[in-house]
Amino acid sequence: MDYSLLIDLTIILFGGTLGGIIATKLKQPIVVGYIVSGLLLGSLIPHIRDERELITVIAEIGVSLLLFTLGLEFSLNRLKSVGKPGVLGAIIQILFIILIFFGILPSILNIDFNVALFIGGIFALSSTAVVAKILTDKGELDSSHGDLIMAWLIVQDIAVVPLALILPQLASSNGFELIPLLLTTAKSLVAIYLLLILGKKTVPYLFKRLALFDNRELLLVSAFMFCIGVSLVASFLGLSFAIGAFLAGLLLSTSAVNHEVFTEIRPLKDLFSSVFFVSLGFLISLGVLFHYFFIALMLALLVMIIKVLVILVLVIFFNYHSKLAFLTAVALFQIGEFSFILAKVGLEANILSTEIFQIVIASSIITILLTPVAYNYAPSVYKGFRNFVKQYVPKFYDLIFNIADSDAKMPRPRRSKLKNHMILVGYGRVGSYIGKVLSLTAIPYVVIDLHFRTLQDLRKRGVFSIYGDAINKDILKLANISQAKGVIIAVPDIVTNELILNNIRSLNPSAEVIVRAHRPEDIAKLTIRGVKHIIEPEFEASMQIGEKVLKFFGTERKEINALLRKTREDRKY
Repeated sequence: MDYSLLIDLTIILFGGTLGGIIATKLKQPIVVGYIVSGLLLGSLIPHIRDERELITVIAEIGVSLLLFTLGLEFSLNRLKSVGKPGVLGAIIQILFIILIFFGILPSILNIDFNVALFIGGIFALSSTAVVAKILTDKGELDSSHGDLIMAWLIVQDIAVVPLALILPQLASSNGFELIPLLLTTAKSLVAIYLLLILGKKTVPYLFKRLALFDNRELLLVSAFMFCIGVSLVASFLGLSFAIGAFLAGLLLSTSAVNHEVFTEIRPLKDLFSSVFFVSLGFLISLGVLFHYFFIALMLALLVMIIKVLVILVLVIFFNYHSKLAFLTAVALFQIGEFSFILAKVGLEANILSTEIFQIVIASSIITILLTPVAYNYAPSVYKGFRNFVKQYVPKFYDLIFNIADSDAKMPRPRRSKLKNHMILVGYGRVGSYIGKVLSLTAIPYVVIDLHFRTLQDLRKRGVFSIYGDAINKDILKLANISQAKGVIIAVPDIVTNELILNNIRSLNPSAEVIVRAHRPEDIAKLTIRGVKHIIEPEFEASMQIGEKVLKFFGTERKEINALLRKTREDRKY
């Protein structure tokens, strides 16, 4: 028996595990660890790079499972919930980025326009995995800009399917030909239509019957078989194997067992896709990488600058505050994991040369590595830039910020005349519940928020609200901070919280401050600054659950209170 495949696969999985561990320790996306480990393995053990036919098949299955799970999670209702800013904004951004790089890359990299068009499509997509982790860690996944960012990313992820279908035709070395493109598109649409029509009723029914066997193993095997089978049928009909996998997921997304299938298939997807990302690293040569590193770095910086500017303008256009627009732009400036799939398509179609492919992948990794750092400092950078412009270029400040952060439909209110009131900073999911409590108890309060639609609704209900950023002292003065009884900071970002706290201390040192925080280190920072009232949502949820468990077991009320009090006292940061 030939054990060479098993040996190579073991080496790849070992390298991927090691790379993943190092990436996790360095607080970097695990995908980066996989690619870097593949780069090193390909350089240290060249035969893995040369004898990789079966490894390529496994990697292809990994890509298919990635797109299969994307199809499973697809939901029109989820996209509708964010409306035009999320859907239309993302589509316009993708088209703009493609056109911009189509225009500038030929002169920068000395490449043909068709290659530049394909690279533009690669650069247009951002990383859902990286951004979702950052937002989760910072507790901003449910914030106003978190909702917008995730909706934007969903549209980008879905866009990989039509991009993988259309870009190879547009960027063909034979030149752009309209008739073949239209014929290919029509054939693809017919194939997709047939697959969806035939499977729309039968597939959900079959999987529902499978679920009645109450056997998870059977469901997993069937889902995997279905994914590969539809992918093969799609490839026979002229579509790519990966797009067939997306269609398979789409067919199952309407089934009653779609969430169960996603849960069962996810470990398999993670395993196979890790092989794909490691094998992607095989295609990068250390020698070529060192030779073109400066070009890759400059290209990465160019991508980040252009994406930030395009997204910033688009988000402001959809009536979001300039700060939310800036945070969204910084969160989305990287090149994502689905871009790697497009890059691989371009390499296999001979649209991208090996050197260009390696430069693109290197640039992608650089942007991913810089994203967490840039996003952490984004609030401070925004405030510094705004203050600098206000002080040294006041005309530009009036032109940009006063126009961007106000609207004819929502003029900035006069200064609040309320006294002994509460100021509520942030009216997201947490802030809205606090606002309801304040309204029910008739406690006077002022809301400060960056979300235009939220404040429109509040003003219709007669709630005094200010459209602006509380890190700006002028905004706090409009809320009459000097005569406020207290301030509730319901936004999760620690940097923003600290900046707002500084303003409160300088304008009204006696005001009581209640702050929301998610991590022990953030709570420690706020405690050092003298904040007495810090609410940690996760801890409060655990206390509520603990209380209910104690009630289930018949613990007396007095003892429950004592246990909960001791748990609170034992918290150390």
